[in-house]
Amino acid sequence: MHSRGFGFNPREQATASADALTPKLRASRIESDCLVVFTAIEAGDTPTFVTHATTDITDRDRQLGVSDVVIYPYVHLTEAPNGRQGNF
Repeated sequence: MHSRGFGFNPREQATASADALTPKLRASRIESDCLVVFTAIEAGDTPTFVTHATTDITDRDRQLGVSDVVIYPYVHLTEAPNGRQGNF
């Protein structure tokens, strides 16, 4: 999504391994044009798939001329979440 800005207010840590919620993270906002990518890693996704997605995002970023890209993990997009954290 090409957006004029993006902000979020996390209420709690989603997992124990997530970054601590500092005051700065609680009021995060990008004020410039940005590309917002809502995504989910699904069971069966491979590192090759992720590489292709990264290339597609980078290409779109260049086409739009934005300097900020927000990757927003959104597990609600899938019925088959990967369930793993970190690298594949």
